[in-house]
Amino acid sequence: MQTVRHLALGVCILCAGAGMIRIFWPETTFKPVINAVLLLYIIAAALPVGLAADWQGFAARLQAEQVPQQSTETGEEYRAYQDLLARQASVQAMETVFARAGIEAQITLQGEVCVIELAQEQDLPAARQLVEENGGTLECRVLVKGGKEL
Repeated sequence: MQTVRHLALGVCILCAGAGMIRIFWPETTFKPVINAVLLLYIIAAALPVGLAADWQGFAARLQAEQVPQQSTETGEEYRAYQDLLARQASVQAMETVFARAGIEAQITLQGEVCVIELAQEQDLPAARQLVEENGGTLECRVLVKGGKEL
């Protein structure tokens, strides 16, 4: 890392010096030539620093660095959170499906179960059909308003 720092510092100093020269150089037809000379100056000064660097050692140190692994607890918490978000998205999708079908229902997630409470009992066959077609692996319970399970 020290090599990269020295190289970056050297290039910054060279660029600052070249910028100062450009600022004070008068506006003449030689301005493009001076710009080219300053660019060559920066490249010529930075090239030896880059060539002298121990790039093999730098690469070896980078490869030796290990990315910290997630602990099992964190991974399990993440998966549980991911599953919860997936179930919540599924419940929202079911709400959309029921609304498009014109079935009035209150849909909530209770634990891992999607509870569908129908406003009218005559919507039961259509609701079961929608759950069958769109429920996927989401566990669903269909109730009629008042808590009567069907």
